[in-house]
Amino acid sequence: MNQLIWCVTVATTYKPKASGNVWYYQACHKCPKVAKGSSPPYICVDNHSTETEILRCKIEIEVVDNSSNVIFVFWDRECTELLEISVAQLRQTMVEDDIHDPLEFPFVLDQLLGHEFAFKVFLTTEKHKAPPITPLNSGKRGAHHGSSESLTLKEIVEGEQSSTRICRKHVKLEKK
Repeated sequence: MNQLIWCVTVATTYKPKASGNVWYYQACHKCPKVAKGSSPPYICVDNHSTETEILRCKIEIEVVDNSSNVIFVFWDRECTELLEISVAQLRQTMVEDDIHDPLEFPFVLDQLLGHEFAFKVFLTTEKHKAPPITPLNSGKRGAHHGSSESLTLKEIVEGEQSSTRICRKHVKLEKK
């Protein structure tokens, strides 16, 4: 049986994860997956063809609280909302500054660091199905048949809130 838990934790963004990954990717226009190719048409793993460049942000950021640290992924919607600039605009600025290395992060991404956020984290024990990310409110609690609590990052990472180790986590954040 799939166990679904959502919780809130307050943590501070500390630094981007140095993983050798790019901070943006070419997205498919039909699904949320990566579309590959050096020029159009870009093709995703589901074989969808994308004729235009659709850039999406994906930044792994280490967050810390008083108990631990963990890596959360900040996706396109959150980054655009917080930075008030699109990935396409950021990328264009870099090209204008003659910066073509996709591993080089634009300075504006530093604005995501050093801020305290309330992270809404959805946890599930099911390995292949992610629960929907929705705002936490009393109307949605029953729909998920899960529990809600406030946890530290250490508890989230170690799965101390249940006897079953948590396999997946999905994050929604709000600036505090």
